[in-house]
Amino acid sequence: MALANPYIGNMDRLVDIKRTVKSQSDTGAQKTDDELVCRSWAVLEDGRGGEELDGKVMHGADLSYVMRWNSDVRRNGKDYVLIDRETRYRIVNVEELGRKPHLRLNVTVYE
Repeated sequence: MALANPYIGNMDRLVDIKRTVKSQSDTGAQKTDDELVCRSWAVLEDGRGGEELDGKVMHGADLSYVMRWNSDVRRNGKDYVLIDRETRYRIVNVEELGRKPHLRLNVTVYE
């Protein structure tokens, strides 16, 4: 069952939202690092079987997290990665719930 606006007691997972930043090392080699965008408490909803059309590629959204509103995640969430208990998930879709108190992040396992 999807939670429209979860109670704060339901938010029992501390997740990190990170962006991948490309940089150069001292030797000139390209390297990628993760930069923390935010750390938030979230609730994990039951697995979703729906699919989303992203351009011309179909993605199956495996899981869904609900977290408190964050304007940066709302704008750029599809470029970020969600990390929950050492597991990396790619954010497929970001939805507003209600009048912007919460966000639903549809994620799939990062490959």
